[in-house]
Amino acid sequence: MKRLFVAMCLVMSLFLLAGRGSDQNVAEKESGEREIVVGLTQPAENLDQQTSQSEIDSQYFAQIYDTLFKKDAEGNFVGALAESYEVSDTKTEISVKLREGVMFSNGEEFTAEDFLYTVERGKAKTGTARYLASAIDKVEVIDDYNLVIHISEPNAALMEILSALFVINKTATEAAGEHYGLSKENVCGCGPYIIEKWEIGGDLILVANEDYYAGAPDIKRLRMTGITDSTAAVFALQTGEIDIYMSDVPGTSIADIKNTNGLNLETYSSNTFNYLVMNCEDGMFKDLKMRKAVAYALNRDDVITVGTDGYGVMTNTVASPAFAGAPEGVKWYDQDVEKARSLVKEAGMEGKEVTLYTLAFDPYIQIATLIQDQLSNIGLNVKVQQLENNAFIDQLFDKNDYEIAVTFWTSEIKDFDNQVSSFLHTDFMGFSGNVSMYSDPEMDKLIEEGRMTYDMNERKAIYKQAMDKMYEDVPLVPLFFSAGNRAYTDDITIDPAMLQYRYLNNYQWVK
Repeated sequence: MKRLFVAMCLVMSLFLLAGRGSDQNVAEKESGEREIVVGLTQPAENLDQQTSQSEIDSQYFAQIYDTLFKKDAEGNFVGALAESYEVSDTKTEISVKLREGVMFSNGEEFTAEDFLYTVERGKAKTGTARYLASAIDKVEVIDDYNLVIHISEPNAALMEILSALFVINKTATEAAGEHYGLSKENVCGCGPYIIEKWEIGGDLILVANEDYYAGAPDIKRLRMTGITDSTAAVFALQTGEIDIYMSDVPGTSIADIKNTNGLNLETYSSNTFNYLVMNCEDGMFKDLKMRKAVAYALNRDDVITVGTDGYGVMTNTVASPAFAGAPEGVKWYDQDVEKARSLVKEAGMEGKEVTLYTLAFDPYIQIATLIQDQLSNIGLNVKVQQLENNAFIDQLFDKNDYEIAVTFWTSEIKDFDNQVSSFLHTDFMGFSGNVSMYSDPEMDKLIEEGRMTYDMNERKAIYKQAMDKMYEDVPLVPLFFSAGNRAYTDDITIDPAMLQYRYLNNYQWVK
C-alpha cells in the first residue's frame, strides 16, 4: 500500500510543476491573513526544553521562547533578552543588562529571577537544557534587570550556550509543576509567537506576539504540523498543503522541488549529525572487540548514498568543520569485512542476535536496513526495530535499554565542546546525550581542557587528541552531516544566511 501511495505521489507531482496554491491563498496573502503551514518530521510532544530530549521539539521551542543572545546573519552574537553585557578579565564572569519591558505570555515581565530559575531548574532536569544550564556555576541577581553569570572556569563556548538556553517564566512553571510543557495552558514564553491551540501530538497553532521586543512577526499565523514520511512532505509542498518544510528535502526530490513553480529551495551548512551508537555499559558491545568490528563492518559511503542520496558530508568526528574548535586530520576505520568477522569470532559472538533500534521515519529506516545488511555480513543476526520519536527517546535516553542504534543530533551551538561533551563526557551519561554510557577519565580531562582554551589552534589540537581516543574506544561511529536545505513558497522570503536557525519570525511576506 505504501509503495502504491508513493507511486501515485510521484505521478501526480508531474502535474504540479506548472504551479501550486489557489486564488484564495493569493487573496489571503495579499490581505496578510493567510496562515503559513510548517511541516516538521514529528508533531510537538513536549514544549519544555528542560524535560524534552527531542531535537525536533527544539524547532517548536524557538517560536515560543527566547534566549539572552542570538546570532545575526554574519554569525555574530547580538543581544536578544540581553541588552548589553561585559566579560571579566578572568573570563569567569559575565555581567548582563537585561532588556526592560519584555513580557511573558501570562502578562508578567521578564526579570533576572526568571533567568536564575531557568538555570537552576535546568541543572536539576535531564532534558536538552541540562548541558546548557550546567555550564553556569551560579547566577547572581543584582536587581530586576541586572545579573552576573559566574562560571567556575573559562568556557570558550559560553556565548553559544547562552544563545541556546530558552528562558522560562518562574511563576507559570512552578504553578504547572510536572505538567509544564504538556498543554497549551502550561506553556509560557516571551518569544515571537504565542500558542493559540495545541494538544500533544497535534498541530501547534501560533499567533504573532504583537508586543515582541524585536517587533511583531510579519507572518501573523503559523500552523506547525508533523509529517513523518518525507515523500508525503514533498508532495504536501507541491500541492500547497504546507508552505515551509523544516527538514531537509531528500536528494531524490530536490530537482522536483526546484522545478515546481511557486517554490524556493535554499541550501546551508547543516548541524544535523547522524551516527551509530553502541551501549558500552551492557550487552555485546561492552566488548571493545565488538565495537571495533562494527566500525570495520560499515561502508559509510553507502550509508551516505542511502541516507542522503549522495548529498551528505562524511565526518570522522562528532562535528562538522564549521564548528568552532573542530579538529583536522582525524582518521576513521575503512571497511574491512574480514577484519570485522575475525573480531566477532574472537569475541565469541558469531550468530548472536542483536536488535538495531532506529527512528520510524526517513531516512533512518533506510539507513538501518543497510546497516543491518552490513552487520549481517560479519556474522551477526541483526533485527531492526523501528520506534516513534518518543518511544525511541524512552528506550535509549531514559531506560538505556538497547545495544546498538542509529540516530541523529541537531544543535544550533556550533562549538565542538557541545558535541564532544554531550556524546562522550561522563557528566552527560544517559538522558543528557551520552547514551553510549561511555566514561573515561582521560577523555573527560581532554574535553574540559578544550573547553577552557580560547586559542583556536590549541583547542583544535586538544580535540584532535579526544577524537583519536574516540577512534580507539569506538563508543559510536560517526556517519555524516546532512546537507541542509529549506523549501518554502515564493510568496515568503528569508535572508539565506538565517536559514540555519530555527526562528520562523525570520520569514516575511514578499513585498
